[in-house]
Amino acid sequence: MKNNRSTPSRGQRRKLIRRRRRPKLLRIFVFLLILAVICFCIFRVFQASYSGAVNFYAYLNAAYSDYREKQAAEKETKIKIPAQFKDFDTILFIGVNKSNYTVNADADALILLNVNQYDGALSALLIPRNTLVTMGNSISSVSSFQNYGSEKTLEAVSSLLDKKIDKYVIVDENALASLVDTFGGIDLYAGSDMNYDDPEGGVSIHLNKGYQHFDGNKALQYLMYRSDDLGDLGRVERQEAFIRSFYQQIFNFKAVFYAPDIVNIINNSLYTNVDFFTFTNLKNYIRIAGKNSLTVKTLPGRFSPDGSSWQPDAVLIHDLLQEMFNFSN
Repeated sequence: MKNNRSTPSRGQRRKLIRRRRRPKLLRIFVFLLILAVICFCIFRVFQASYSGAVNFYAYLNAAYSDYREKQAAEKETKIKIPAQFKDFDTILFIGVNKSNYTVNADADALILLNVNQYDGALSALLIPRNTLVTMGNSISSVSSFQNYGSEKTLEAVSSLLDKKIDKYVIVDENALASLVDTFGGIDLYAGSDMNYDDPEGGVSIHLNKGYQHFDGNKALQYLMYRSDDLGDLGRVERQEAFIRSFYQQIFNFKAVFYAPDIVNIINNSLYTNVDFFTFTNLKNYIRIAGKNSLTVKTLPGRFSPDGSSWQPDAVLIHDLLQEMFNFSN
């Protein structure tokens, strides 16, 4: 049987192939277009996510920086403004013998303590008890003015320093020994053997040379001794060593736990014209002072020709006060 279907010519075959190719190319183009759109969308999503992450990081960083600045400001404020002590930043501590506590007699020690209201730092100026002071037409040792009362001692020290001092604390030796014992003693270095007896005055000092741990009684002997070549000046040097050691070993954050005992000793043993020895004040200031420095100096001067007195140097005293103290008046 003869096949009636004709065979397409070459030209017809080419047209047919082109028709078949066009749908494939269109599908490929559409696919590539869709793929490009998807890639672009993914890129935009990542771009937006990255931009959002950058902005979020910047926000967190700024917030953290603000937090740190606020914390630093609060810390600085706490250190710089010990408000509990703003009314009595300079106090004269007058050391007396326990037998002279209730009567007028020479002072055994004079220490001017200053609290810097800008940074909470402590400064202590030690005044040798045999320092000469001119009052009116007479010259006397600064310790002798305690015979006429603490107000007279304040007047003498104010004249000596050319600064008004109007606050004082009288410290008797029992209070000092009790404070040392409260903290379990103190480590000190005795530069020489110390031996002195005064049965009439009830004084007995016997300490060996060397670095050792002192209880309250031995610490008191260390501070009272003045029978070496330097006399009262040597005693002041030991007072300076004691204050430095006491501050470093005892007057730190641990002292907060002893605050009730300290307040009890102070309130029962000290006489003062300043009302600040409360538990809250003491606890707050211990925390402030424990983070700050302590400067201890001895009143500038020289021995008198006979070596019995300490002659103050007014120029050096003025310069030292400018360096150490922040007098409000």
